[in-house]
Amino acid sequence: MRLQLGNFRFQGGEYGNAVLSRFPVLRWTDAHYQMIRAGEQRGLLQLSLRVHGRDLVFMNTHIDYRPDDSERLLNVAEIQGKLDEYRGQPVILAGDFNDNPGSRTHLKMKELFDDAWELIGQGDGFSYPAEAPRKRIDYLWLSKDKSVVPVKAWVPESDASDHRPLVVEFRFR
Repeated sequence: MRLQLGNFRFQGGEYGNAVLSRFPVLRWTDAHYQMIRAGEQRGLLQLSLRVHGRDLVFMNTHIDYRPDDSERLLNVAEIQGKLDEYRGQPVILAGDFNDNPGSRTHLKMKELFDDAWELIGQGDGFSYPAEAPRKRIDYLWLSKDKSVVPVKAWVPESDASDHRPLVVEFRFR
């Protein structure tokens, strides 16, 4: 199943987050983030999936890129608010956070989730830019309750985007 929801219209189409899933989607919602200043509308796509007989919440996002991290931190607060809706369920959140490890955005996210790359990844985990990666701004975050455990993480070479994909295999605990 493919879900794509538009955060804004661009060049005659819609621009936003997308998820490809081979697992049944039980329900989904897309929330637009609050914005501090004009620019691309960002959002948080949220899916409840049935994975091998177990329920899993999968979220996908792409947050603000500008040097001032105020909007990114606001978005993280909004993500935290959404977590309350999924209390007691395993959650995976993937996306482009446009900030480096150790940044205020990253540290705030680490209060909410475990960084899969820090748990299991080897090397620098750089995914941006795709042609010569020198930044780690793409993340896969896992529930702090350890209900999902990463098994393997890697960043394969790819020219399908301006970012290389971050791939994480996981298992239920």
